[in-house]
Amino acid sequence: MSSLRCSKDLQFCVAKIIRLDFTGLTERVNHENLKYKMDIFQVGDITLSGCDLDAGKLSSQLEMMSPLQSWAPELQNVKVSDQKTGEDCDLVVDTPTYIVKLDAPVNMYHHFCDFFNLYLSLHMNYSLSGMDISSWSVNKQVLLLENIPYRSAFSPTWSAFTSLPLMDLNSVAGKKVCLKEAMFPLLPRMLFGLFYNTPVVSDCYNSALFRSFSEFILHS
Repeated sequence: MSSLRCSKDLQFCVAKIIRLDFTGLTERVNHENLKYKMDIFQVGDITLSGCDLDAGKLSSQLEMMSPLQSWAPELQNVKVSDQKTGEDCDLVVDTPTYIVKLDAPVNMYHHFCDFFNLYLSLHMNYSLSGMDISSWSVNKQVLLLENIPYRSAFSPTWSAFTSLPLMDLNSVAGKKVCLKEAMFPLLPRMLFGLFYNTPVVSDCYNSALFRSFSEFILHS
């Protein structure tokens, strides 16, 4: 049975037994830069099965329709199918997968917005999993929702999150991909997020959260 659980405004979500249909990207990956595109998925391209989707609740969470503020551009296309999700897959990924939309990997500030929010998402997933220690395992797959080959001077930072090669849209274009577990992490440019768009709060300093992130990256 599929499941999809999200925070307010679809800023963070976790899913189980979900199918992502990338067959519409077969030609687009060769001719378009798909970074920041909000039409990677069309209606029905994200499929759940064996569950009841609260369509009204979902539609009420679409206000932040922006590439790096929420998952609304993608998850507005979720549908529930009578067909079992695992029955029509070109690729099955059993490894828990992070679906990731990056800011600007060439810039340290912007790219560490990506890493910091992924770190926060690990904490959220850890809590939702009932404090399952495997939430911190690096045996995770990362799927970048972009087709320009990833290059960054900060790429070694990924080793704190995954031991596997990064996948991108070139890896999955033309395929229906079935994921056993998926996380749609907090994004780098959320309104009032950390640390891009962070409001200045009086008497807020020496954050243990930032220190924890630093230690996590240095020792992972």
